[in-house]
Amino acid sequence: MADRLIALDRIKVGFREYGPGDTLPQDHPDAAAWVESGAATWRPEDYRPPAWVRAKRAAATPGLPGTAVGGEA
Repeated sequence: MADRLIALDRIKVGFREYGPGDTLPQDHPDAAAWVESGAATWRPEDYRPPAWVRAKRAAATPGLPGTAVGGEA
């Protein structure tokens, strides 16, 4: 099994932007620099990232009426 080059941060290659978890082109000239800088890593072919947990909103939903707290209240 061959390893895959996985993005850990946003990387733009030409007109395409790769996000965290996307597979990057392994034959790109900057592949070693991405790994050295920590923007990408080599993972086994069968590696599956952990499931994402959706964050809960910490503030009110925008656009809904409500009472403002602070300021001139």
